[in-house]
Amino acid sequence: MRTGIRFGLQVALVGVLAWGASPRGSWGAVNEYLANRKCVENTSGKSCDPCSDSSSPSAVGLGCAWVKINAGALRPGSSVKSALFRMGENQLTESIYTPQALNFVVGYAMTGISHERTRDGAPRQVTLVESAGIPFAVNFKDGESIGVPVFGDAWVMKLRLFMVDANGWATLANPAYYDLYTGDGDRYRFNAFKTSAQYMQLVSHRTVAGREETYEDMGVEVIRDSNQILRQVLLPTRLADIVATNNTSYAIQFYTRSAMILAGGKDTNGCYRIDPNAAPFESWSFVNPEPGSLRKLRVTRLMGSRTTVYDFAYEADSENWVLQTGDGVTVLMQEEETTLWNDVRSERATTSAIRGSDGAITSRTIELIKTFSWGDGVIRRITDPAGACLTNTFTYTAAGLTE
Repeated sequence: MRTGIRFGLQVALVGVLAWGASPRGSWGAVNEYLANRKCVENTSGKSCDPCSDSSSPSAVGLGCAWVKINAGALRPGSSVKSALFRMGENQLTESIYTPQALNFVVGYAMTGISHERTRDGAPRQVTLVESAGIPFAVNFKDGESIGVPVFGDAWVMKLRLFMVDANGWATLANPAYYDLYTGDGDRYRFNAFKTSAQYMQLVSHRTVAGREETYEDMGVEVIRDSNQILRQVLLPTRLADIVATNNTSYAIQFYTRSAMILAGGKDTNGCYRIDPNAAPFESWSFVNPEPGSLRKLRVTRLMGSRTTVYDFAYEADSENWVLQTGDGVTVLMQEEETTLWNDVRSERATTSAIRGSDGAITSRTIELIKTFSWGDGVIRRITDPAGACLTNTFTYTAAGLTE
């Protein structure tokens, strides 16, 4: 007789599996999770750690290079309503100018698996992205098949990621799938077979009521190149064509499905042919305006006759960011974030400011951030330091929860 726990429709074996979740966090340096970081809502979109409940379909934010792009609605009747493309890095790297940094997200997406292993040989850490485009990391302890988020608030810490075999049974090594259970009882299953062309890709989504759907059911087809980099995504209303010009620029071009149908079929690389006379109705380009350096990123959105340009600038030594938003000629808004560390790098003061088109500061916030054993947390926030000087103070439990 087989022993263990099987994670399937028999949810009574492990309870209701209905944890609350609104994941936040970061991937790369795990300690980049920042408790009580202010979520800045502005005309360009959001801060790098945006509010997960925002309804903004596309957004660009500062604090890192962060872009979320609405990919359109899924098939009518799908339990997941829409999809998005997401790009986000804590600093400017060579990959950020290529589709390698781009994720396609339907509800959740798996983006990375660590080289570090548990005692049983399973990956120690897995990273994912949720529906607002925000990344978070999940850790597995030795001897456990259930992973929990590295850092987060009370909601985040209730997320659970399960390693299971091909039959849905819990396993400590060589999982066939990673099953992510969310706060509403849904399950997102991801492929864990390293040799599979669908490695780390979404296999299925199942609702708390037991309804299961795949990409095909949602009206989605994801096409990747031989290196598993996104090349095209076909959705119910559009085709996203992702084209890299070189290692310093690429673009996402959205076409109506009619433009694809007129060309007919797929080419020898498995990509849909696009009518050569068709023009994209929306495009996003990612370019290094200073090839050879990693100081700047220009993101340009073209939609109809409207052009919006987002210019990121980053100084690695000082960890300072600037984001200018405009039309390519005039800067309509500038966001700035500067960081000053203490001598032992245990605390830092981050000053965020927004300037209008005339260069005058319209808002400023100072946050004093301390590094704890569980991650980073804002211990004091001062809004409008030169005026009203509104101050908020935060304290934390040993687990990193706000008291």
